Amino acid sequence: MYRPILMFVLMLPTFIIIDSVTVNGMQLLDNFGHVVFFCCFFMNYLRGCGIAVIARKIKDKMSNSMGDRHMSEELKIYDENQTEIGVADRDEVHKIGYWHQTFQCWFVDQNDDMDYIYLQKRSNDKKDFPNLLDITAAGHLLSTETVADGVREVEEELGIDVHFNELISLGVIEDPIETKSFLDREWAHVFLYRLKESDEFNLQQEEVSGIVKSTFQDFYDLCFDKKKEIRVNGFEMRELGERTIVNRNISLEDIVPHRKAYLQQVVKRIADYI
Repeated sequence: MYRPILMFVLMLPTFIIIDSVTVNGMQLLDNFGHVVFFCCFFMNYLRGCGIAVIARKIKDKMSNSMGDRHMSEELKIYDENQTEIGVADRDEVHKIGYWHQTFQCWFVDQNDDMDYIYLQKRSNDKKDFPNLLDITAAGHLLSTETVADGVREVEEELGIDVHFNELISLGVIEDPIETKSFLDREWAHVFLYRLKESDEFNLQQEEVSGIVKSTFQDFYDLCFDKKKEIRVNGFEMRELGERTIVNRNISLEDIVPHRKAYLQQVVKRIADYI
């Protein structure tokens, strides 16, 4: 936080020299000196702590606006038999525990005859489950949206343009998650997408801060408690936008706490298609 002050002190002599240059008794560079000084000072400020601070403030603003948007989202609500019973605000849906619809898409690919599955890392700015791994792309279906409209989540979160007809439906799976602060009861429309060589991740960092993958068999075994830890590799985004390599072990504690029944149904259905 003291770097801008230090830069000011270090550059002050330069400013004084430029400011005092005269030609024929006139300070011709007076105004120019002020401009040069403040431009240099501002650039050094940004190169120091400024960018990080500004980036954090921008992200906070965007997170707050995302939170405001979530507060205004209206979702269709259902009973336990999937019968529609009305519309409610997202916060009310999670507070009371109404059943509602979501879109979920799991990414897989194959390399050297080995199948892989992809997980996103939730942003540190997320209100719920920050920094945990989760479904590759997912989101709530608004009251005005169809299931097909949910494919927008893939491009919004991951920057990959996917058409609904490229997805493989895995059906509707119950996905309730309960914490001390909310009850999220989802009828999840689950889909599978095979990543193409031309696909490139361009993450929406307010939502997603990284992508990792594991072998599908390892992830399958993790979901069925055949393994306590598995190896993942991929990348994470840092505050200034650079990517860092990830290569580490994870357990179920590193993943959003979906019920095992949900995870096991998902991997069993994926296994039928790969």
